[in-house]
Amino acid sequence: MSFLPQNTDLGELSTIEIYSYYNGPRLFSCQNLTGNIYFALWIDEEVDFDLWLYVLISQQRFQEIRSGKIDLQNAFLKSEDGFVFEVKIFFENSDVVNSVPCEKIDKDWLPLPDDYLRLPSKDFSGANLSRFDLNNADLSAANLSKTNLNSANLSNANLSNANLSNAELRDVNLSGANLNSANLSYTDLSYADLGNANLSCADLTFTNLKAARLRGANLNGADLSCANLGFVNLGYATLRDADLSYAGLNSAFLNSANLSGADLSAVDLSDADLSDADLSDADLSDADLRDVKINNKTELDGKWRLVRKIVNTGAVGQNLRNVDLSNAKLNGTDLSGANLSGAFIENADLSDANLSDVDLSNANLIGAKMSGTNLTGVKVKGAIFGNNVDLPKDMERDLEKKGAIFNDSPGDRSEVLSRR
Repeated sequence: MSFLPQNTDLGELSTIEIYSYYNGPRLFSCQNLTGNIYFALWIDEEVDFDLWLYVLISQQRFQEIRSGKIDLQNAFLKSEDGFVFEVKIFFENSDVVNSVPCEKIDKDWLPLPDDYLRLPSKDFSGANLSRFDLNNADLSAANLSKTNLNSANLSNANLSNANLSNAELRDVNLSGANLNSANLSYTDLSYADLGNANLSCADLTFTNLKAARLRGANLNGADLSCANLGFVNLGYATLRDADLSYAGLNSAFLNSANLSGADLSAVDLSDADLSDADLSDADLSDADLRDVKINNKTELDGKWRLVRKIVNTGAVGQNLRNVDLSNAKLNGTDLSGANLSGAFIENADLSDANLSDVDLSNANLIGAKMSGTNLTGVKVKGAIFGNNVDLPKDMERDLEKKGAIFNDSPGDRSEVLSRR
């Protein structure tokens, strides 16, 4: 429920500061689109509405109240216009606003004499703010950890450096919000609207962003490691140098996104749309590229274009001599009969891959995962193996007989080929 009146003569209001909170804001300042500033005081909860007093104040009077020159009682009893607004915010019906002369205000409604404004501490940890309207609110550096903000309106709010860890933010509206350097770790942002939000340098580790809308968002330098970004809309978003390692981006929409320099290691990009996206200098080590959509405008290193091609169409009988497939996720692929002589395949995932009749002579397979790999008929003369923990011992002996070199001694890499 909104604590701001809707569709009244006060205009469209947005929060400036919240000074008192108990199961919702009780004393706060707000302004409308024309710049008029109001102080709002909660009076009582009736059967079907909340009763509030609103007083219109000038910018100068606003600063005098904030600085302690005017107490809260006189802020209402001695308003600049001689009247205040009695506001009824109904739970079901339309809100009602009536003007009341200052001399007719019930003093029992007001703060005590010499009760001055206490500036907000911005500690809302554990509070229930679900469905509240906080658009344009200044919550910079606020403590909102474990707060329930499901379906709240925080559009264009300032949440820079705020702590939102473990908060509930399902279906929240954060479009245009400033979340620079905010802590959003372990939050639930599923189905949230973060369009054009500033999330630069934000901590989004282990965050659930399933089906969230992040079109045009700024995520430069953000930490999204281990986040769930499945089905998310990141079209035109900027994620330069962002950490997305181990994140789930399956079926994500990344059209025209800027991922240059991003850490995409071990990311699930299956079925993601990377059309027109910039992935220059991105790290795609161990990333799942199955059914990834790209086009001729996608900025993607030739190495990862080849990996994508192999995981989607295989490379049966192809000439892949001296190619770099290091750290590639190639599990379950069909490479049978391919020429991979001299190839760099170190630390690649070849588990359950079909390498039957493949030429691996002089290839580097140090650290490659080979659980369930079909190595029937392979040529391995001069191939370098080592630290292949999933390779059965009897298979090691068989490969050694065929001329493979096993180098499992820690620190001894004198004979190991390395990519130059």
